[in-house]
Amino acid sequence: MTAITHHLATLLTHFSHTVLRTAAMLALLLISVKCFSQNKPAIVKDDFFPFSVWYSGGKARATMLSTVTPKSEEEWRKDVQQIKALGFNSVKTWVEWSHCEPRKGQYNFENLKILCSLAQEAGLKVIIQVYAESAPEWVGKEYPTALFEAHSGDKIQPQVAPGYCVDHSGVREAFIKFYEEAAKVAIQYPNFYGWDLWSEPHIVQWGWPGWIENAQYCFCPHTQERFRTWLKKKYPTLEALNSSWYRNFESWDEVQPPRFGTILTYADFMDWKHFMYEKMAEDLGIRYQAVRNVDKTRVATAHASPVSLFSTPYGTGAEDDFLMSDQVDYYGVSQYPKHNQPGDWVPWRFMAAGDFSYSANIRNGGYYVGEFQAGFGTVGLNVSDPVTPQDHAIWAWSSLAQAPRVSSRTRTILCRQDMNREVTVSSIWMVRLQSELWRWVNWLS
Repeated sequence: MTAITHHLATLLTHFSHTVLRTAAMLALLLISVKCFSQNKPAIVKDDFFPFSVWYSGGKARATMLSTVTPKSEEEWRKDVQQIKALGFNSVKTWVEWSHCEPRKGQYNFENLKILCSLAQEAGLKVIIQVYAESAPEWVGKEYPTALFEAHSGDKIQPQVAPGYCVDHSGVREAFIKFYEEAAKVAIQYPNFYGWDLWSEPHIVQWGWPGWIENAQYCFCPHTQERFRTWLKKKYPTLEALNSSWYRNFESWDEVQPPRFGTILTYADFMDWKHFMYEKMAEDLGIRYQAVRNVDKTRVATAHASPVSLFSTPYGTGAEDDFLMSDQVDYYGVSQYPKHNQPGDWVPWRFMAAGDFSYSANIRNGGYYVGEFQAGFGTVGLNVSDPVTPQDHAIWAWSSLAQAPRVSSRTRTILCRQDMNREVTVSSIWMVRLQSELWRWVNWLS
């Protein structure tokens, strides 16, 4: 008995030391990232925990919107009432640029207005996802040099997606205006809760020209000019850049991003990718400021897929969750554990994504699960494994253990399921432990 007691005491001591070391490391992280944070206005971070169904009315899948008909309001009312009856407390809907501004300056937010009114009638709050990467045709006609350009020189002619490069000043101005106009509508509804400003950020989004191998973006003249401006802040002179890059530029106008690797220096590649990470964060900041021009108080978020722990600086992705989280009130993640292939459910990857997102949001006090798988997934002819009630229990409680601020169920309206007791108890213990760790971190910092 004495041996057992001694062994337990040793384990508890080791556990306490581990927890304290973890808390101390988190405190150091808090101190180190404070230097890079953006000043954000005070917003309402209340105790409301949104648990939503992703729904915009009708059967159109995101990012598309259904055409409003005389029957739409009554048909959507039944869906909204069903969402409420199933125990959800909010609806996550969306607006999309090409649908909502088909002609320059002519805004159509009818879908949003109907949905907000029906949700208010049912006692549901509303979160709005903004899809501005789906651009209307008039943008390309007005700004023909704003096409995304690959390293190969190929330019993408949008099919609504992937839109146009916001490094073009005209596109950026119209882009900001769309966010502002959406905000003017949203704030009219007392049940409007907050924003998801950018779904799964990528440089080029919702469109993938397969004929361009190993595509890198964006090499349009506007992004290149923005890159040169970034370089001038890092290197005091052109000679300093030449020395770092092992080049012989005679003017700044000659400087271009690297399009391939060489046996020589890697400094040019590192600068280009460093610039892209910061550019993506700044582009999220543009979205945040656009809604803040109109809406001063509601929560504004965005979410990644995948988290940058699993992403690569190559291709269309160049987002850093730690930089992105500085730009919004909460940053978050999409979770599709059984996405579209048999065997997609990998528990450690799911848990790691949540932990990483929480870590990136340590100063924000939580992260958002922007998208959360409800039913089975499909992409083309690929069909995932079935999603079971047990899956929902494990996914929901595992996410709660990582202190998220919201969960949005996607596409399928769910029936409530009894949670497995063992999962519930262990998850509550993890929440309490995490809360205690956070209290220690605050004390240490």
